[in-house]
Amino acid sequence: MHHRCYMEVIISEGKQVKEKLISALKAELEEIRRKKERAVGPDAYNYYWEKEKKLEDMIRSVSILPNA
Repeated sequence: MHHRCYMEVIISEGKQVKEKLISALKAELEEIRRKKERAVGPDAYNYYWEKEKKLEDMIRSVSILPNA
């Protein structure tokens, strides 16, 4: 396989991994948002609010990473 082909495969795989990670983080974020909506009391609500913000930051951080 030519060097360029290896690079294309690496880039493609990197993009797929990145997309899967973002998808998993978004699914977790939606679950945390559902739990936050059902939270009873300010401590529980704040706990889920903090987790929500951390996940949003993680999604933003992963989104700007290069694919490979």
